[in-house]
Amino acid sequence: MVAQEWIDPPGLDAPPRGMPHPIRATLPQPAPAESAVGRMWRRLRASVALNFSDAVRLGPAVLLRHFGRFSAQPIQTVHLRGHGPIEIRRHESDLSVLREVFGERAYDMARHPHLAARLDRRYRAILAAGRRPVVLDCGANIGAATIAFAETWPRAAFVAIEPDPGNAAMARRNLVGTPNHLLLEAAIGSVPGHAALSNDGDGFAWGVRTTRAQTGVPIVTIEQALAHVPDGEPFACKIDIEGFEEDLFARDTGWIDRFEIVMVEPHDWLFPGRRSSRHLQRAMAERGMEMIVQGHSIFYLRP
Repeated sequence: MVAQEWIDPPGLDAPPRGMPHPIRATLPQPAPAESAVGRMWRRLRASVALNFSDAVRLGPAVLLRHFGRFSAQPIQTVHLRGHGPIEIRRHESDLSVLREVFGERAYDMARHPHLAARLDRRYRAILAAGRRPVVLDCGANIGAATIAFAETWPRAAFVAIEPDPGNAAMARRNLVGTPNHLLLEAAIGSVPGHAALSNDGDGFAWGVRTTRAQTGVPIVTIEQALAHVPDGEPFACKIDIEGFEEDLFARDTGWIDRFEIVMVEPHDWLFPGRRSSRHLQRAMAERGMEMIVQGHSIFYLRP
């Protein structure tokens, strides 16, 4: 072990027989080879723990999804406590999205009472003025966040924007019962254009990435999305677009000032060295936005 020989200087007194070496004992020791039985037992324990967490956070009915293994149907319905039925694809990342949005309460404003009260005041003020609060869900995936927002602000108008056809199809199914919503099968960016889709990550649908291209899915701007609600007033904007925030915040960011709250999940961790959040950081710093970190996202509040 070269590392241990380097740490143990010549002449270091050896410990008494049977006692651990004073330096070597602190070094990470190689893990013993795991047997097939041990590996199976570890996976079983992890599965039981995850299912227990699902039952506690999402409700026991969500465990009925396991009966879907006896069906050849690629889509199944899960029932979430307090949220009703939502459709997910088997062998996809859809259930993990539900765990994040509803189990971890990723966009639950009630976790910060002062924030919830402030947003409620603004929401009611817009309605009192005869306007409709507009909530944008940029990177809507299967529609889970839009459903959560609709439960909090039921009289708002919701524009869900999702570029991936498979995700958009699931969002279309899940948002059937959500009033005042519009689904745009498009990417969101700083200027109009087109985008190519790729998935260089784990291959699951929540990792679809967007890059500008000559052809492909259309790119719409925030202002274009807002224009779909003629009597709307910008209220809340959620952005989770797998690194394409680098494009969205690169120019024409005046729309930020129109929203009460902008929720962004940055992705510097996904693209090391690219500094994909640098435009986002600059735009928010220039405005002196108040920040609240919740889960994977940063909530920016208008000053």
